Amino acid sequence: MQLALLFRQEQNFKIPLELKNALDEVKGTADVQSYSNAIALYNELLIFWKSQNQSNNKRYNNERLRGRISSLNKEKGFGFIKSDKEDFYFKIHAIQGNKDKVSVGNNVSFAFHPANPGMKAIAYDIRLT
Repeated sequence: MQLALLFRQEQNFKIPLELKNALDEVKGTADVQSYSNAIALYNELLIFWKSQNQSNNKRYNNERLRGRISSLNKEKGFGFIKSDKEDFYFKIHAIQGNKDKVSVGNNVSFAFHPANPGMKAIAYDIRLT
């Protein structure tokens, strides 16, 4: 509970009434050592979370590619783009501008997230060219 409180205070999140009440109930029984352990654990987790965030940011590629929409299912809201590099999956909401003009054969430029194993890479910030 102390760790939840520390995290919420650090992030300026609202502290739920249930958490406040639970902390008030154990206030008399909690010792300084358990509070220090919570702070130490929070600091260790913070370092870990930041390292994970940095490694996840590497998945977002600033490189823009060019390709052609090879298939499109407007009803279900997705399609595929074929480029020289590989095929990319996309959702229609990732298309910038007028989505009504989008059709199979359109040339596009796009950024992408690399593929997870067994999956297609995902195109985003798609622009008709």
